[in-house]
Amino acid sequence: MKTDLATTVITAIIGFVVAFLVCNFILPEIPAVSFKEIDSNITYELAEPDVDVFNFRAINPTVEVYVGNQEEGKEEKGTPTEEDNQDDEKEANGPSN
Repeated sequence: MKTDLATTVITAIIGFVVAFLVCNFILPEIPAVSFKEIDSNITYELAEPDVDVFNFRAINPTVEVYVGNQEEGKEEKGTPTEEDNQDDEKEANGPSN
């Protein structure tokens, strides 16, 4: 029993040594990696915004834009109205008693 355990341990050690030597022989040496060190001085100053992008003529995304013949309050053909939505809700809920 003890000899079986010792044989297994010795075989495992020899296997690890052989695998290590074979890998060192087959695989090329890994070159040293160089890296650029960055400046870690972080400031809390804000830069001025670019006037080409942020100016009084820029498009304001919060303002509704109407294209073509659309007017505020008018629905396009095929666009459901509020009445259509209420009818759909009534149909979904079933008849009221």
